[in-house]
Amino acid sequence: MKKIFYFASLVGVFSMLTSCNEEPEYYQVPDYSNQISMNIKCSAEEVKLDKAQANQDVVTFSWDAVTSPISKDDSVAYFLRFYDTALKNEHISDTIALGDATSKTFTHNELNNIVSRWILPDVPIEVTAQLLCYVFNKNTYVKPIQSETTFKVTCFEKFPMYLYLKITDNATGNTTTERLEQVETGSGIYQYEAPMTPCTFVLGTSATEEYPLYAFGSGKNLKYVQEGSYETFTSNETGDRTMIIDLNDEYNDCRIVEMVKLPVPGRLWIVGDGCSVGWNPNNAAGLFEQTGGLREPWLYSWTGEFHAAKDGSEGMFKIGLESDYNGQFLFAPENGANPMTNPGIDGPRTQGGSDNKWLVPADGEGVHTLKLCLLANDLHLEFE
Repeated sequence: MKKIFYFASLVGVFSMLTSCNEEPEYYQVPDYSNQISMNIKCSAEEVKLDKAQANQDVVTFSWDAVTSPISKDDSVAYFLRFYDTALKNEHISDTIALGDATSKTFTHNELNNIVSRWILPDVPIEVTAQLLCYVFNKNTYVKPIQSETTFKVTCFEKFPMYLYLKITDNATGNTTTERLEQVETGSGIYQYEAPMTPCTFVLGTSATEEYPLYAFGSGKNLKYVQEGSYETFTSNETGDRTMIIDLNDEYNDCRIVEMVKLPVPGRLWIVGDGCSVGWNPNNAAGLFEQTGGLREPWLYSWTGEFHAAKDGSEGMFKIGLESDYNGQFLFAPENGANPMTNPGIDGPRTQGGSDNKWLVPADGEGVHTLKLCLLANDLHLEFE
């Protein structure tokens, strides 16, 4: 019996080894691409985008509706994306969700926003529109169905390299031109800092030619003008001001603000035993971060640990603007002010005889973010 059992065991092991050498069988995801065709079509073979017609429709993509190959009760959803036909791996757009629609129309501006990242203005490029259809079946995963079409696009310049501020003084009637460049390349944001007097102004795209230009639209908004009449911006501001022009679609505006002048631009640091930095001046751990970006350069914040008074410590802090205690500071509106309830700020000034500091209350202990708004007409802090 032992020999028979031993032989049977050898046969079993041999069978297992043999089966290990066979090709494994994997689950195959159903692919219905060859059975279903969406036939995506583009309404134009070549598209020249025009900034003057930015909000007008320029091209439409349409396709045949898909019915689930598994069940008529299944839902479907379409997604569209674009890529540079020659450089797909480098230049591809975000995916646009379209629900169950069977067409999608783009304006000049919408398509330009997608393609202009891949090519210089006025240079044609071949673009592929890729349509994906997802079928939703509760029991079976269906591989997305694809359809593609190609077309040529010529983009317009989204953001000019320079803007030319053509400003006319109301008192003298004299017009001067200032060249503005983007604060950061590709940002679409331009900045002008100078003493201002009541004036009118427009923003040209050429130092010598009148058109195209950005004129007054409504409120603070800009209007792009290629020819004909337009309305200038009017300003009654006097003194040092900052003009911020934002050509991005979601803003497209021109604002004039008065920011608090810092002795060292962008340099602010918290100090005091009411925070984790302590009384060491100009400690790197206490430096504020500019959090308003290019559009709101007056916003700063510092996140760290705050401490109430205990064990001989004052539990207080103030904000330095230079390199040591001889320089200027931002002070509390009164000594011992609660930063959680009193948002006021005094300064910038040197210490003098009123070294007013904020006092961290017992319920303010822990990690918080201290935010600063450095607009002259809205100078305040927030303790979050």
